[in-house]
Amino acid sequence: MEPKLAGFDLSIQGAHFKSKPKPIKVDRVAGTFGYLAIEHFTDLTVTDKTDVYSFGMVLLQVVCGGKYLMRSLEMESLEKPLEEKIDGIIEGSIAPECWQVFIDIIRKCVKYEAHERPTMGEVEVELEHALSLQEQADITNNINQQWVKLEADERPTMGEVKVELEHALSLQALADRVNTNCHYTLMSKTVIIPWRKESQDSE
Repeated sequence: MEPKLAGFDLSIQGAHFKSKPKPIKVDRVAGTFGYLAIEHFTDLTVTDKTDVYSFGMVLLQVVCGGKYLMRSLEMESLEKPLEEKIDGIIEGSIAPECWQVFIDIIRKCVKYEAHERPTMGEVEVELEHALSLQEQADITNNINQQWVKLEADERPTMGEVKVELEHALSLQALADRVNTNCHYTLMSKTVIIPWRKESQDSE
């Protein structure tokens, strides 16, 4: 099976968007129903935020586990408890805190008002945050599982534990850069280390 790129109806040759991109008028509505931003339907306008909306709808499909049906119904599903909104195929493989960040990204991307949507750069930062939370959860689970091995020869050495903990601390540094708290759960205890904002205060 080979992946293929398709659907370039909205590809436009022109100047790249600047720091303050201007809307581009197109001659007709083009694209896949359900993934097009409302402003494209109403006044045939395309901006950098149009792509953000479409990307948000793709992320929504990842959560719901199916093709687009109705935006209103799928957005309503995001209001359900976390365990009810995750696709059953991948349920249990993704950390709940990672999913929550992921869902928050979706809500921001599919805002009706284009100016309320984040930039793709901001989306990238949030996705990296979600990934760091997942990696942190994986490390925690791995450490906990190894520490409670019944067979002594199956347990890690203290040196290996040190390496894993240093990796967790590196994730803390990443959490600081994206301005969020970092939650560590080791040996059934959760410690919240707040991100440090001294660098911002000093600027």
